[in-house]
This record gives sequence, C-alpha cells and structure tokens, in this order.
Amino acid sequence: MDKGHLLLLLILPLSLEGLHDHTHELFTHKFADYRKELRPVLNHSDVVNVRVTLSILTINDFDEISGTITLTVMFNSLWQDERFVWDPKKYGGVKSLTLPQDSVWLPEMVLTTAADETVHISTKGNFKVRVENSGAMSWWRIGMIKSACVADITFFPFDVQQCYIVLSPFGYQTQEVYVESTIDKISFDHFTENGLWRVINSSVRIVTLPMAVDEGYTLDDRVCFVNYTLTIKRKPLYVMVSVVTPIFLLALINPGVFIMPIESGERVSFAITALLSFAVFESMVGDYQPKASDPMSVLSYFLAIMLLNSTMIAISTILTLSMYHKDDSQPLPKPLQKMMSCLQKKDNIVFPAEPVLNKPTQKTHAPRVKYFKAEITPGSDSWQKATQLCDKVLLWYFLSFSVVLCLVFVGFILNGGLNDTT
Repeated sequence: MDKGHLLLLLILPLSLEGLHDHTHELFTHKFADYRKELRPVLNHSDVVNVRVTLSILTINDFDEISGTITLTVMFNSLWQDERFVWDPKKYGGVKSLTLPQDSVWLPEMVLTTAADETVHISTKGNFKVRVENSGAMSWWRIGMIKSACVADITFFPFDVQQCYIVLSPFGYQTQEVYVESTIDKISFDHFTENGLWRVINSSVRIVTLPMAVDEGYTLDDRVCFVNYTLTIKRKPLYVMVSVVTPIFLLALINPGVFIMPIESGERVSFAITALLSFAVFESMVGDYQPKASDPMSVLSYFLAIMLLNSTMIAISTILTLSMYHKDDSQPLPKPLQKMMSCLQKKDNIVFPAEPVLNKPTQKTHAPRVKYFKAEITPGSDSWQKATQLCDKVLLWYFLSFSVVLCLVFVGFILNGGLNDTT
C-alpha cells in the first residue's frame, strides 16, 4: 500500500465523522422549535400547495358483487416547508435529510371512496420523508386501498368498468391546503399486468366543493378533492371459452331432438337434459354478477330467452310423441289437415303411395314404381306422417331461431363493448 492510499484511509473516517456532526447539528437546530401540528408556512395566511402523484402497482381484485376494487398503490406528495430551509455551507455541505414521517407535518390524504377502514393513505408505517435544503419535501409511501366501484355488467363479458378514486386533505380548507396533480393521469410505470382486467385509460380532475353546512352559516369553507378515474376492460377469453361457447353449442344441438328416431325413446330425456343444462349455465353466469335488477347483463337476457326456447322444445317434443302414438282410427283435426296440406304444397313434400308396377320395358328390365302426393286421410299411418312433417318444421324453426339469436347476441355485446372502449 502506497502513501496516497494510506493517507486516504486516515482522512475518510474524519470526514465522515465531520459530516455526521454537521447533520446532527442541522437536525438539532431545525427541530429546536419545530411543531409538526402547524402548517409548514411562516405566514399562516399563506396556502400550502401540495402536488400529488398516484401510481398503481397491481389490480388485486375487482368484486362485481360487492362493487369494490382493491389496488396496491404508490403515492407521492410534494410540498414546501418554509421552516426547513438552510444554507448547506453552514452545515458542512449537507443538502438533504431523510426523516421519519411522524416527525414532520404531513399533508394527510383521506380516501373518500373507501370501502373499508383504510381511509388514510398510508399514514401508518415506517415511511420516510426526504427534505432538501430549499425546503422541498417528498413523501413516498406504498399501501393497499379498497375503493367503492359500482359495476356495470351490461355487456358482460366484454364489459368496461370505470372506477373513481377520490382523495382529499379533509379537514383543511382550500385557502389552507390546495392539492394539484403532477401529471394529468395515473402513473403505471411500475404496473404489473392483471390476468382478468386490462387498463385502457385514466384521468385526473381537481375539484373544490363546499362543505355541508347548516342554513345561515356564512363561512365559505371549501375542500379540495383529487378525482382519479380508472377505466378497465375485462379480458373475455376465459368466460367465452368456459361459458359462452358451451351455451352456443348447446343452443345449436338442442333442436336436434327432432331428428332423433321416435322409436329410440330418448327424445324427452334429451330435451329435459338440454333444459337443465341451460338452467345450470344461468346459475353460473349469475355467480359472476351482482344481485341487482339494474343493470342486468345482455348475457342474462340471452340465457333467459334460450331457457324459454328450450322449454318450448321440450313441450313440442312431448306433443309430437303424443301425436305419433295416437290411434290411427282417430281422424286428423280439420285445422291440422289444412295446415299439413298447405305445408305439403309449399314444401312440395311427396309421400310414396301404393306402388303401381308397370311391365318391364326393353331398356330397364325392371318394374317402375310411380310416386304421387298422398292425401292425409284417416289410417295409412296418417298421424305418423303428420308427426314427421311437424318434426321437420320444428327442427328448422328452432334451429333458425337459435342461430339468429346467437348472432344478435354476439353483435350486440361486441358493438356495446367497442362503444364503451371509445
């Protein structure tokens, strides 16, 4: 080790000791008559301007049922303390101090939209306040807040939610403490993505409102509020795959009961199973949504209509089975005969009658069978033929209705979700 390094090792402890002495001297001098209960101004008619920044670190939970959102946030406050101004030359070049938060005056912020006991924004804890020689104070803290946020699940699962986080230095009037934002939106510099929600927008608005007073109260007491707006959009993939897609498939399969052979004896059980499946899905969707009548989601209305449609399919299935097993000696009712005749003419449905065999010709060497439109008369399996035609009509009717309803539902929620985003 040369002489230069040896000399540095001898001088460095002395310099640090001198710096420590100057810091201790500054600390003792500034806190000699300091009162943290008083606002940090020399003239108490002056206003303390506080600049705030809200940073969201994570979206922990959004509960549609209770209407609350839980966030982990980082909050910063900047203000000027005129009692903490010093000349660094008088204190060995010390330009800043780090102090415990409970040793100085703090611009305490109250969460007016709190949904639990976390009303104050992280005034509890071992956070520090950074003090510059110019009197500039910086107070960073991290905490978890739970704010009220009424859910609008009209276009679930493509819904967009707007949550309001309102902070205020409640207890101080605007002529005592005025709050302004350092930026015009919420900061997401250290944000961790959420698996269910995506942040699409944020904004900040400063408002001053009068305090509630009795009539005849003449003082103009106004309080400053910082209104943060957080707009989030649900990521719909999970709900689409696990809930909506099975509902669509079930809606398309349900009319297939009319192409099942009646002799199989499984028609009624198939229709009832589909009906119960819609009821189960309606219960599942209800678990995602608040128990409120306004607003109700479009998906809930869609499921209610599909449940009614499935009920009609089950009733139609039972009626067609009853028709199929009627005694052939019973004639078809005249209204049913007219309806069947109209449907036959419209659809050009031809049933084979008694085959008429012709003599074989030289070209075909086989008897020919003539087909002609059969009249629906008592006997000759007329009830069975009527049932078959009803099955065809009901199949296409319920299948078309289900397809159109699914397309209308998809178009409605997609259009509504895109409009909410803009």
